[in-house]
This record gives sequence, C-alpha cells and structure tokens, in this order.
Amino acid sequence: MNSVTECDMSGSDPVGDPSPLRQLYLEPHDAARPIKLKVVLAADMPRWIAGFIDLTDAEKWIEVSVHAAGKEFDASGADVLLAIGPRALANRLAGQPGQLCWWLDPSLVDLRNPPESLMSPMLRGETATVIELQLVSDGVPPICLARSAFSTQFGWPKRQVARGGGKLQTLLLRGLRHVAHGGHRSTGKVETLRLAGSEDPLGFGLSIWLATLSMANLARKLWARRSRKPPWVVAVRNDVTPLDPHAPTVDLPTFLVAPDGGYWADPCAVKYNGHRYLFVEEVTSSCKRGVITCLELIDKKVAKKLGVVLDEPGHLSYPQPFLWEGQWYMTVESGEARRISLYQAQEFPFRWSRRTDLLVGYFCADPTMHYHNGCWYLFANVVENGGSDWDELFLFVSDSLAGPFIPHPANPVVSDVRSARCAGRLFEHNGRLIRPAQDCSRCYGSAVVFNEVLELSPSCYRERSISRLDPSWVPGIERCHTYNRADGLELLDAVGNLDGAAQRVFIEGAAGA
Repeated sequence: MNSVTECDMSGSDPVGDPSPLRQLYLEPHDAARPIKLKVVLAADMPRWIAGFIDLTDAEKWIEVSVHAAGKEFDASGADVLLAIGPRALANRLAGQPGQLCWWLDPSLVDLRNPPESLMSPMLRGETATVIELQLVSDGVPPICLARSAFSTQFGWPKRQVARGGGKLQTLLLRGLRHVAHGGHRSTGKVETLRLAGSEDPLGFGLSIWLATLSMANLARKLWARRSRKPPWVVAVRNDVTPLDPHAPTVDLPTFLVAPDGGYWADPCAVKYNGHRYLFVEEVTSSCKRGVITCLELIDKKVAKKLGVVLDEPGHLSYPQPFLWEGQWYMTVESGEARRISLYQAQEFPFRWSRRTDLLVGYFCADPTMHYHNGCWYLFANVVENGGSDWDELFLFVSDSLAGPFIPHPANPVVSDVRSARCAGRLFEHNGRLIRPAQDCSRCYGSAVVFNEVLELSPSCYRERSISRLDPSWVPGIERCHTYNRADGLELLDAVGNLDGAAQRVFIEGAAGA
C-alpha cells in the first residue's frame, strides 16, 4: 500500500469521549470570588500595562479597575494596588491590612527607554534574554514573581522591546494568578515591581553602542537570508549502543535524504511484528505543507517508502506513534488547526482516524505523550499572548489516554527558550527519566538539550538540564532538533549540506531514487 491515504475523519468525535480541554491553567481555588486589582495612575498608562489589562478581560478569576490618583476612590476592596507614578503615591496608598501594594519601577513605565536588563543581552551577544519580574521591599530579599527567557532579537531593537513588553504582560498575569492561589501574602510594606537587574534605564552611550551593534547584526542576518537554506535530513544509528544523555556523542550514522528537493524531519520509529517503521514529517518541493509519511527500514543500507499515512488541510509534523493496550495511537503537531488530537490506527501503519481532541483553541507545537505511575502526561509548547512557541512548555494530566486532561498546577513547567520546546518522546536511561528538548535561543532547533526529570506527578514537576548535543557530529551539519530511540534504533534530524563521505540509505519507492 504505497498510495496516499488521507485521514479518515469518521472517528473524530466518538460517543462517550470527554470534551477537550480549553484552558492552560488551573482556576484558583476560590474562583467564585475573583481577586481585585486596582491600578492607580499619576502618570500616563504604560502601553504594556494596557495590554496586560486587555489580557485580563478573558479571565474570570481577576477584576481590574483603573483610577486617577487625584480622584477619590475606595481602596479597601482591593486585593492588590498597583501605583504608577511617584513613590509617594504608593506610600500614601499602603497600609490596608492584608492588602498588597505594588509600585511600578520607573524603568518599566516607558519601554521606549527600556531597562538595561532587557537590552544588554544584545550588547553581550547572549542568545537568550532572561526576563524576571521581581517584587522588592526594604529588608527583604527580592521575590521572583514570574520568570521566562526568550530568543534575543539581534539586529532588531524594536522587536526586542516588543517581545519584552509582551512577556511582561504574561508574567504579571502569572504573578497575579499565583496571588489568587494564595502564593504571595502582604508584607505590610510597599513592594517595588521591577525587572531583575534593571535599576537603571540604558544611558546614551549604551544606546549608541546598541544601535551600532544592531546594524552590524542586521547586515549579517540579511546576508544569511540571501543564502540558500540547506534541507533537513534524518540520521539513523542502527544496532549500536545508544548515546549517554549525560555525555552525548553521535558516531557512525547513516542518512535518509528526501528526493527531489523536499525534506524529512521529526523522525520517530517503532518496531512491530519484526518490522521497523519510521514516521516523519514530509515536505515536498511542490507542496510546502507538511504531511506524515511512513518508511520501513529494511536494513542498515536500505529503506522503503510506504507512502503518506496522514494528510489534512493544515500543516502536520512531529508524529509520535505508540502502542497502548494492543492498539496503535499517534499524536502530531497540527498547530494551524489550533488543536492537539489523538489518532487511532485503523490499519497500522497506513490508515489513521482522529479519535478525539485533547486540547483545542491554542497553537500548540510538538505535543508529546508520556505514561507514568498510572497517569498520562501531555507536554506541549503553547503560543501565549502572541508570543513564540519556543519559550513556554505546558503540561496536562489525565488518568485516561483519551482525557479529559487538566492543566498541571505548575504551568508553564519550563519557561526558557533554551530548553522548553520538546525534541522527542521521553525515555529512560539507566533508571533515570530523560526529556529531550530544543535549544532555540540562537535559532529554531539549534541543538538538542537533554533534561533529567527529577519529579513528575499530578501536583509537581521538576527537571534539570544535564547536557547539550550540538550539531557538530557530522561535517556540514548546522542544526539538530529531534532525538528519538526505539528497539536498537536512534534517530535524529539535522539541517546541513552533507559531504560526500556521509553514508546515505537507499530509498525504495521514492521518486528520484
């Protein structure tokens, strides 16, 4: 069966399946009583604060009102007061028992003159910009309200400021959600809301330096964009000792190269009835929309293309097939459709039907399922507040494969462009659970980072980065962003121009083979 097989949608909404999840966060315990934030202005409304207020319109757990400092208003009903203006304004407002009083640091009032910590990564050549919203008061160590890291926008100062402003909106909302869950109590003092390391805005000299450096970086980027982009290829290691995620090295790979100017990426392999099947995202030169294709690995030198096994109107990628209770299932990335769906094989590996939707309403990247101690965990990178799908990793939990899933209380469980985005399914190595991730700080999929999962439960998640696999294991490789292993196979994908010494797998049934 080598013909193209479109997805059978007859099983898209079976009777008895739960409704899909539509939220990223757990609601506060006392959602019937929303917390009240009163913004008191003695200056112009900062644009990022206005954007934050717009975000709260969709949230039931918080009510926001805006008041002019010169007019009378009742502050007694507020859970949080946010003073924007002179420090004396905050001092005058503070004092209500149990009430939080925050003063917005002057460096965050007008991002047209941005704080140093937001722009200095561009000066220092740091690929990731760490942005931490803090509360600071006299005699108390700074409190991290929320934290994230995004890809530094070299050559684009305005884009850097815009990305930082969007992050500030999201981080403030997360911090207030933490307050709503009872996670931060009043100290009885005015607390300054600021960015870590941002006591002062950029000076004139630093601004000139930044502008000069930005123009140089912009010129390099424009030159790079004019160059022809090399294709993605799949690297296979067959019947070899798997790499050690604590000290990863890759040797003796062979390569699967798509014919006729297309590419294969996001490889994931399974073994069934003595056959080794490889599922990939396929993009052809004639159609730039991704489909899911299956190949069979015959031996170390030959593979057979079986055909397209899943095709939908939107772009598909990142196939993750798995066997559960005698049935084959699969998740894929279908971000354009704004959903994560569970597919079930009607005829493995050729024909699949959409069993149910697990999460809807969001652009989600690289969904990854994992079963652990009686629970199903769904990892996904979600675009939030118009941001990137590289930065934030969300986790959802269910006691059933088909759901319903609920948001993990620690969401987002990773907020760092250097290790958030999934790079393959979780696996065990020497008794330790490993989550492969992408480092997207320099560019999309610049390297694979291995993280050891220290704690995984419906209430807690902790991990630590243990190593990094840079794209230096074969000459000509520039990036690598997927790692999967199964039954004696290791699979990676990479971008680059392979030299003549690289061993290629012969593809049966592929045009141009």
